[in-house]
Amino acid sequence: MGELPVELNQTAFESAGVLKHISRDQLAVTQVALMIGESVEEFKQVSAVKRAEFILAHRCRVQFDESDYVSICLTAPTPSSSKAEHPQQVIPVQSLDIELDTQAFDCGNEGLNRWIIKTALAGQLIGYTNTLTICREGAVIAYATLQPEVLMAPSSVKEKDGMNLPPAIRVMYLRHLAVDLRYQGQGLGRALVNAAISHYRQVATASSSALVLMVHAQTTELEAFYAQHGFKLLNRSLSSMLMT
Repeated sequence: MGELPVELNQTAFESAGVLKHISRDQLAVTQVALMIGESVEEFKQVSAVKRAEFILAHRCRVQFDESDYVSICLTAPTPSSSKAEHPQQVIPVQSLDIELDTQAFDCGNEGLNRWIIKTALAGQLIGYTNTLTICREGAVIAYATLQPEVLMAPSSVKEKDGMNLPPAIRVMYLRHLAVDLRYQGQGLGRALVNAAISHYRQVATASSSALVLMVHAQTTELEAFYAQHGFKLLNRSLSSMLMT
């Protein structure tokens, strides 16, 4: 979080009757609530609703059948068996930040452009998505978004006795991989995928439940590209590839 405006500092809040022992996060929430004329509780309630609406609007809606779900369950590693290696990054990769410029980004795909310019930061700030970026002089020139999901078991799996399968699987989706047209062909996409895999390994190793990394490779070229990074095809009709 950036520095609070000088005119709305701790002293100002104390003089307005706000508790002296207040955390920085509480101070920021109180600041914004006062600015827009709401109580802190009203602001928190509306903020929670907006966050939920954003997550529901951008969640992945892909559904898997029984065989795919079973395959994922059998492949998903337990936390103790998760691989711990982290690919070294030659090209610096950083998470999206409010200070980074996205306005000039153009990968040739309007949907991918719109995500990084208008939407990605919102997901980053509420902690739902993690958009990894490669930058030049403060401007984003390539990015990839990691998004957590919970994949619910199909009803046919739930109804079967003796399968001992979990009712849901934690999934991390690699989405929105894009490189600005001016910088394509320089290995930036590969660097982002390696960074995404490294991040996934860290989360999976520290997690208390199994986690898999998935991507939707919608062309044969993308399928070959992700296969080089260790992804395996799960369902061709859904363009789904899996890494554990």
